[in-house]
Amino acid sequence: MAESKHELDSIAKLKLSLIMYLAIAFLGTGVLMITFAVIQNKNSSTYDMNACKGISFLISSIVLFIVMIAVNFKELKLMLFNGTTKQLGAALLVGILVMGIIGVLHYLSVNTRVIPNYMVDFLNGTIIFEVDGNWMSSTTLLISLLFSIVVEEIVFRKRLIDALDDETLLGDTAIVIISAIIATILDFMWLMSTETIITMFILNMAMSGIYMNTNRSIGINIILRVILICIIFIL
Repeated sequence: MAESKHELDSIAKLKLSLIMYLAIAFLGTGVLMITFAVIQNKNSSTYDMNACKGISFLISSIVLFIVMIAVNFKELKLMLFNGTTKQLGAALLVGILVMGIIGVLHYLSVNTRVIPNYMVDFLNGTIIFEVDGNWMSSTTLLISLLFSIVVEEIVFRKRLIDALDDETLLGDTAIVIISAIIATILDFMWLMSTETIITMFILNMAMSGIYMNTNRSIGINIILRVILICIIFIL
């Protein structure tokens, strides 16, 4: 007799995703930062905190990306593009407008960055990461951010919003606002960057709204965020 497979509900999937996120993105990054700082200090009697942050973020983003893809592999195709052509097209246009506003905010003030100031300074050549082997570069930094985008869209949109939408009586507007607040807090815990809070809240509001209005699709969100990050790196 064949055994029936038990399908996890939205809350259980959210709990699993949050446990992995907090364990790897928050605790894992913190442990790695301390580890690299201790190693650097032991070898050279000093340490570069920006380098420790950069390396830790790179490693945690790669690990968390692999874990999330593996855990959600069967549902990946169903997450990407579920909306109609009209919905996806409208979401893309609105998203481009919002990304443009966020991009302007990024360059207007050091307090409204899309990425942490230490990353901006590194890309501008203002600082360098003092690490053995000099393997930290703009390319590896870009890779880490791209991996983090996919992770965040799975956790913040697919898992968080689905749980709020399926298991609560909240309206769409309340879900967008609550999910954006939670996503911004979790993003801050990973990046440990106060200068990205404002832009990340705006971005999370937009991404949550797009997700809700494209029949729960994260594909447009990923495309928009990748374009924004690439433009910042190019400019």
